[in-house]
Amino acid sequence: MGQCRAVTQTIGTQYRRASKAEEGKILDELCAMTGWHRHHARKALVLARRPRIVAPRPLTLSAEQVMSQVAEDLSPATCEHLASIVKCTR
Repeated sequence: MGQCRAVTQTIGTQYRRASKAEEGKILDELCAMTGWHRHHARKALVLARRPRIVAPRPLTLSAEQVMSQVAEDLSPATCEHLASIVKCTR
């Protein structure tokens, strides 16, 4: 999987700058190397240069414990603002 991603990223720049005839040759070579269908290879080349959007990870238990400790050290007024994020223990 990692090898295919590396290949599509390097070939993706060539594919974007290529003419219509050259695009076909690049797709044929990529399909021969990876065993992909042309449709999948074309999509992989187009998507290779787009930034990947990664969803934020949920807070771990230790992070929640740290946030609770911070909330305990704050004033009650500030704690009310944090109530939507962390359960205050006052």
